[in-house]
Amino acid sequence: MNAFNRFIITTLLVFFTSQAFASDPVITELKRIDVKTFQITFDQPVQGWESVTESIDNPRVSYSINKGATYYLGSPSSNSPSRTLTPISPIGRFATQWTWEETAILATLDADNLDSVDINLGTYVANNNNEIVLKNLKQTISLTDYLPLTITTNNLATPEGVQTIATLSANKDGATFSLDGTADNNNLFKIENSVLKFKNANGADYDTTSSKIYTIHIKATKSGKADTTKTIEVTLTDVNDSTPTDITLSNSTLTIPEGRYEETSSISSRLFLVANLGAIDVDTTNTFTFSLENNTGNFFKIINNTKLRIIKSVDYEVIKTLSVDVKVTDGAGHEYTKTVTVVVTDVNDNTPKNLQLSTLIIIDGTPA
Repeated sequence: MNAFNRFIITTLLVFFTSQAFASDPVITELKRIDVKTFQITFDQPVQGWESVTESIDNPRVSYSINKGATYYLGSPSSNSPSRTLTPISPIGRFATQWTWEETAILATLDADNLDSVDINLGTYVANNNNEIVLKNLKQTISLTDYLPLTITTNNLATPEGVQTIATLSANKDGATFSLDGTADNNNLFKIENSVLKFKNANGADYDTTSSKIYTIHIKATKSGKADTTKTIEVTLTDVNDSTPTDITLSNSTLTIPEGRYEETSSISSRLFLVANLGAIDVDTTNTFTFSLENNTGNFFKIINNTKLRIIKSVDYEVIKTLSVDVKVTDGAGHEYTKTVTVVVTDVNDNTPKNLQLSTLIIIDGTPA
């Protein structure tokens, strides 16, 4: 290649290079990339320019941060202070992406639980032809997009007999969920449209299930984020869906000596306690109310909901047994009835009415 040809090629390269960078740089993205750092991206490599000293240096950015009327940095009329930018993967003095740290301000924003803020910034940059331009940007940026994808659903509780458990959630919108493998209890569950469900349409039965706590493994995915997994527990809770199956009595032998039992002001001393009442029910969380039916003669009364007492005098010579139907009602209205029979025992409480003699003749001198 002769000197003339080299001159032509060099001239063309310079021309095309200058044309490639003749357009003004454009800010294409501003975002937070970690707990303390902002990143700004241009559509082409740029270099800094200090217009006051007319010297080339790293770019500087002046900006304000606000949330509504509250300004965390700068003011409505001033984008200050100024920060020096650091290049990412620079080529010489040029880079497409630049960063700067704002540790204290970002810590304050996080402490205030802000998801986003408004930023108004300006920066002087120069293109490859050393053409200086002032680039301004005003936009709302997310303060949480930089965070890794995490599943925010924690341990759950679900009542028995219900298929749908809960809608799963993540710290990022648009995440999709799936079961991660088949370990532990994953085979009992499914996820449909982010909703965790039992595979069984009727859920699980607390009364017949041996384990009341299920361990499941969930995976969340989102475009642009690394997948994440989480292990949670689902606790099955009892529902009052069963009827009491028996009424228990504290005394195994139900007897009462005949006597005078009256409901007076001194109840405890005059009323006979037949038994303390209880109920058998497979439901673990329940309340019971006891009542009487077929209480012939009104001999029985329930005191303080659980104490079955005799409140009237009983005469063995008149009646040998007393019976009453005791009904228990649980918190859901389920009922069970049991007949209670009390045996009346005799007491030596009668005065002899007649003297009977074996003989009416007494012979003198005969031993008594």
